[in-house]
Amino acid sequence: MKIGTQTVEISHPEKVLFPEQQYTKQDLVNYYSEVSPHLLPFLKNRPLMLHRFPQGIGHHGFYQKDVGASFPEWIDRVSVEREKQEPIDQAVINNKAALLYTINQNTIVLHPWLSTVEDLHKPDKLIFDLDPAEGQFKTAVKGALLLRELLEKKYGLNCFVMTTGSSGLHVTIPIKAEQTFDEVRPFALAVGQELSVQHPEEFTTEQRIEDRKGRLFVDYMRNSYAQTAVAPYAVRALPGAPVAAPLFWEELKDKNLKAQMYTIETMPKRLQEVGNPWADFRKMAKSLKKALNIQEEEKAKG
Repeated sequence: MKIGTQTVEISHPEKVLFPEQQYTKQDLVNYYSEVSPHLLPFLKNRPLMLHRFPQGIGHHGFYQKDVGASFPEWIDRVSVEREKQEPIDQAVINNKAALLYTINQNTIVLHPWLSTVEDLHKPDKLIFDLDPAEGQFKTAVKGALLLRELLEKKYGLNCFVMTTGSSGLHVTIPIKAEQTFDEVRPFALAVGQELSVQHPEEFTTEQRIEDRKGRLFVDYMRNSYAQTAVAPYAVRALPGAPVAAPLFWEELKDKNLKAQMYTIETMPKRLQEVGNPWADFRKMAKSLKKALNIQEEEKAKG
């Protein structure tokens, strides 16, 4: 397969990766190829963690961070510092050829960082992960709408929402890469705590499961150095091959909405019909300075 100046050979295209639907590696390659114009902007210049399944999703997969010398030289990579450990080289997928090479390695799920190689310690997005227990998806929808109202009206930030393709929703906020994770994470925690105080019966920021008492955890923990989140349009290693699906906010009103609503079969058609709800994501980035000042002023008032 000739892609730009590179040739990517798809080995064993007939290999079945999703046994229930008999989806093959070639089906996965075809999907990623089709959505690549919409996916690649969310991978560009970011270290990537790969979730690989050499024998398909019916068998154990593994996570790969360090690609070392196993990937060809023409694929970008970045040296990532680790506490008390040697640095590792993580892949940086900046073009379609690199993407499809990665998928040919039986990679199903793509997990990019929240920061870029320009400064790995300063994120350019915030993520709230609303991962409900079975039967709680409506609570996740309510939480996403409440987070949007809080973040947009009080803090002046722009918010985007997507199904994770697994069980919940991500509310993602594009920001300018001006603060470190150590500054951004406390802001996210404080926002989650605000939501929990306003709706104490439904939401919590308690990390211990036994302390949540059935409430939905507003997970702010991804806003940390070296943490990752599933990429928009990435496939999940689950039966049916569901995908992480960016949504328009009004789509949360759909009573039939569920986390695994879109798949490798339905997402390309959806993109053709409605376009990419996150097309302007980076253009909507704002500085977090004003929002941090609002929180500081509230703390000072007690």
